[in-house]
Amino acid sequence: MSDRWARDTAIGLDSLKRLRRAGVYWATADGRWDINKVIEDGFSIAFVVDSEVNAAYARKVSQKAIIARQLRARSGYHNGRAPWGYQRPTPPAPPPDAPYNWRPPHAPAEPHSVTFARLQQLGEWCAVGMSDTEIADKATRIGWVLEHRHKGPVPWSKSFLKELLVSPFPREFALGSGRGTIIAPDGEHIEGQHVAAWEWNLWHRMDEARALNTKGTRGRAPSRPGMARMFSGLAVCASCGRLLHHQTRHGSIAGYYSAYLCQAVVRGYDCATRTSPLKTGNRGTRGYRGVRSETLEEQFAALVLDWELPAHWREQMAAEVNRVQESGKLEEVA
Repeated sequence: MSDRWARDTAIGLDSLKRLRRAGVYWATADGRWDINKVIEDGFSIAFVVDSEVNAAYARKVSQKAIIARQLRARSGYHNGRAPWGYQRPTPPAPPPDAPYNWRPPHAPAEPHSVTFARLQQLGEWCAVGMSDTEIADKATRIGWVLEHRHKGPVPWSKSFLKELLVSPFPREFALGSGRGTIIAPDGEHIEGQHVAAWEWNLWHRMDEARALNTKGTRGRAPSRPGMARMFSGLAVCASCGRLLHHQTRHGSIAGYYSAYLCQAVVRGYDCATRTSPLKTGNRGTRGYRGVRSETLEEQFAALVLDWELPAHWREQMAAEVNRVQESGKLEEVA
């Protein structure tokens, strides 16, 4: 039938034009239309009307599907496949007097017998500050097998963990509720009927840890063991105001040490902290001006000791991070 051919009139006509130029014959199985009939006098107008009816029907079906998903979400049930860590409940047997069109009642997703406990463990690892790469490596070392619904066993990856750890489905909707979160088609957060894998405080700590891990780490090489870029993306040059670049340096006496240096001149900007021309080669670049990491940490600690934080500062920061992730206003949070 032609309603399976194209749901848009312009696309259908353009596709038939390409087939005609390529010498390909086209016809519907019901015998109503073929590639020659659609351009005959009178029938061409009927074909356009038929295509518009098909497009209108597709739009109505899409609208009904959206309404159905919205009603299901507002009842606390998920739409689509059950996320990793959960499984669809086993439908009950139909009653003896059930009609031919009987359907089992709606039921929330159930915790999976194996992966649900692993989902909870992934949240604990993320909350203590482990990166996605470290979590994937640890899951592989301890023998966790990740099953894909089509490909079978697949290796753990950052892309899968990134999508999983930011999913709202396993997160507790409200403090002490014990229920997860459902996202409606219009984006509204609704309390679900399923059991939450990550309780309220845990997933807030997860967001804090992920925000710290991803801040200022794009395109950076891994640090040496024992060196952390605590102020990467935060420390700025006192002269030009641009972000300082973290480097692991080596001195003949001090050995390896961590420092934040201003690279404005290398990037084509002027900075008063540079006192000598750029020097290339394997001996380093003389003329950079910055600060060592331990000095910056001591200065920051002295400032923190003078601060008086409110009682619920952790919840306030987590709420701000969540709000920014939802709205995408990165400049505002910076």
